[in-house]
Amino acid sequence: MKNENSPEIVRLIEVTKKFIEFAGKLLDNGKITQEQYTAMTQNKIRFLNDMERKLISK
Repeated sequence: MKNENSPEIVRLIEVTKKFIEFAGKLLDNGKITQEQYTAMTQNKIRFLNDMERKLISK
């Protein structure tokens, strides 16, 4: 993977966080179910956690 501090990776992290926030709002407003939220965000949350671990371990 590219350097975790590259502009592309930083932007991807920002967009991923915004997507998760948006999905959370949809869940809170009853527009999607918990199952839909989980399906939409599970891999994205894993990606953010992985990136955080990589940044901390440096």
